[in-house]
Amino acid sequence: MSRLMRVYGPKKCLRNRTTKESGKIVKPESIRRKFYRWFPDFNERFVKTSDGWFKPKAGHQQEMTYREELRKQDKIILLAKKKMCRRPKNSNDTPVVVESEI
Repeated sequence: MSRLMRVYGPKKCLRNRTTKESGKIVKPESIRRKFYRWFPDFNERFVKTSDGWFKPKAGHQQEMTYREELRKQDKIILLAKKKMCRRPKNSNDTPVVVESEI
């Protein structure tokens, strides 16, 4: 699992990661969740070799291209979420009260 995450996982993703220097330990459940997030169709995309390794059915280069596209989509989604949260609160957003309503 860790080899597949290292090769095909979110290595260039913009998500926060725990560094070794921080002293925090990554929980195995967290690794498992992240693995299944990045490999939801694992059995359709990979095949187990006689040596016990998993290889992509479509080939390494095609899988790398597919993963790069996933990272780009994830980046777009993450930037959109950040933009929504960081929207400035200006005075134009307040409701306008008309004198006839008072």
